[in-house]
Amino acid sequence: KTHVSGLCLISKGGKTTLQNSLNKMVLNNDALSKKDKSKVFAVDSDSLLRLHSDVETIKKVLSFRLEGNETMAKVIERPVIKESYEKLIKSYDGWRIIVLSSDLALLEYLGISDIAVLLPSNTLFKEILKSVEPESEKERINDDRILLAEQSENKYTSYNSIEHLEDIVSANFRLKKVQIIRSQI
Repeated sequence: KTHVSGLCLISKGGKTTLQNSLNKMVLNNDALSKKDKSKVFAVDSDSLLRLHSDVETIKKVLSFRLEGNETMAKVIERPVIKESYEKLIKSYDGWRIIVLSSDLALLEYLGISDIAVLLPSNTLFKEILKSVEPESEKERINDDRILLAEQSENKYTSYNSIEHLEDIVSANFRLKKVQIIRSQI
């Protein structure tokens, strides 16, 4: 049976790095066969949108985002993301799927009930903001962080670094990094 979990992180909070790291991990359970140990797949909600083949729909979403009309962008993208998500679930039947997003409501819309909210510590958040321009983007990310804490009813886990984030997620999902061993020829 496919088990789906959602991870909600703020924009610039390490989603892409975490996704790449998760896709190099396996289930850490010695009772599983080698074949089953490889059945972990992480995907972010942006990728689910891009998986959709209708380029015009994607252009509409991006156009509304550029105009600052997030509501219309979500109205158009949510059904598209859901359709891609449902195809993904069918394609990866029996896998452990982890969906990453900055939008808690989207994860809930997809019907994911196992959702963890992860927010950077205050110290890490200050570091993240140093690399963000313009000022309006910093304000948006800060607002998103506050909103996410409120939406999760302050039931979130704080992390101090990307490595700490990876450690938290791998421990909670019982995952371990894959050791790549090259045979000597």
